[in-house]
Amino acid sequence: MQLAIFGNSSEAGFAQQWTDETAVAVFGSTNIDLTRQSPLSSAALKVAAVFGSAKIVVPSGTRVTTKGIALFGNSRVKVEHGAGPELQVSFFVLFGEVTIVEGKTPALTAPPSGQTFPH
Repeated sequence: MQLAIFGNSSEAGFAQQWTDETAVAVFGSTNIDLTRQSPLSSAALKVAAVFGSAKIVVPSGTRVTTKGIALFGNSRVKVEHGAGPELQVSFFVLFGEVTIVEGKTPALTAPPSGQTFPH
């Protein structure tokens, strides 16, 4: 979970290859860069921005679908449909903004099962 109340948060503490996460901004802002913490396919991200903003940067090629409501605020999706992992973003905005943009790099991939670093 990423939480920003009366402040800013810019480091997503999500685990690598996550499937379900939440981000909340209340009177603050949060910037979530998913190019370093890429989700597994069919992952879900829940976002709430109340008198605040959330910017989500997804890996290049991510298939983003959204659902939610913006009251006295707005939501924007600036992502090209790709063949990468699917990400479902559910949002609630009240006097704020949620923006989803595509990063320049593709998703980082985990090593094959059973293989550990270093090689």
